[in-house]
Amino acid sequence: MTPTAHAHIVVRDDGVPMIDETTMKVVELVTEYLVDGASPEELQQSHPYLSLGQVLSALSYYWDHKAEMDADMRRRFEYAERMRHETPVPPGVERLRRLRSATQRRNIAANGSERARHPNARGRHLALPMPSTFRAVAQFRPRRQSEPRASASGRARPSRVARSCAREVFRAEGTPGRRRQARPATSTILAMPRMSADDLAHYLTEPHVGVIATLRADGSPYTVPVWWLWKPDSASPPGEFGYQPGEIWITGTYSRVWCRQLMKDGRSSLCIESGPPFTAHVEFDGTCEPFERPAFDIWPISRELATKYVGRNDPANAAAVDAFFANMQTEPRLLFRLTPQVTRAIDMRVYRGKRADRDFQQRAAP
Repeated sequence: MTPTAHAHIVVRDDGVPMIDETTMKVVELVTEYLVDGASPEELQQSHPYLSLGQVLSALSYYWDHKAEMDADMRRRFEYAERMRHETPVPPGVERLRRLRSATQRRNIAANGSERARHPNARGRHLALPMPSTFRAVAQFRPRRQSEPRASASGRARPSRVARSCAREVFRAEGTPGRRRQARPATSTILAMPRMSADDLAHYLTEPHVGVIATLRADGSPYTVPVWWLWKPDSASPPGEFGYQPGEIWITGTYSRVWCRQLMKDGRSSLCIESGPPFTAHVEFDGTCEPFERPAFDIWPISRELATKYVGRNDPANAAAVDAFFANMQTEPRLLFRLTPQVTRAIDMRVYRGKRADRDFQQRAAP
């Protein structure tokens, strides 16, 4: 690190200006300043590990090296755009695009446009493509307000001719009519195969990466992969399905968007998924509580997280764990504790469709 004429600003060996005693690049703070139009005070509130002097010094460095840093930001943007265009489209996405184009072409050929009139829309046009099964019904006019025919719920119903035409289309296309399915006789039969308590206890010790969902200021979701650590509460009795209560610890830094969101609103959901040989997924819904230094010693749990994900619980990887943990201690880190209020643990190895699932649930029901 090479000091500069600006206090709190140093330059790495590769020429990247950094805010001293942090892992934050000057360009990252300046980008937030330019894009969001945030004031220095707002930037300091968004990054509480920075002092106002560090923020002002970073902005001063930018204005003294504006041409150089603008070129650097332009280079970063062009690189990101180039990578976005050069990255091949996944086969699944390409297949969905082809299916969507084919569906739109069929709708245009059948209806003359991509939109159709819904038979119960009372003259309004819906921005949804109509399935081919209901095109014949869509040709009939909506029922006027003065016409009393309605269902028991008060909603307007298609005419008898329209319903008869729809049945004929069902038969012509070989589409079976909808039948009301009987509800399960017992409420213990669930919609998906629950994971056993023993399998769940083992599953939560494996180094599966989780995806946490947090809330933006406008209420929309924000998702990001995270490392997590399960701590069972052996003193409490087992809960529903024999699952042992516990808590999840998640590591983060103050500069991460999801961490700042959890500091404002702790409501969150953590999803953990794995493929073969143990295909399953587990979700925890609850509230995250931040734990910060110096009031709380975050390093013992952080060390366990490094051992779990870097060391893979293998003593042979101790040197890699030590190096990674030493780097963690140089970062502005904190911990979040997620207390689950709802737990969903689904074992997909036993899921073979609805009938097999119901049989499994009947066998597993206490």
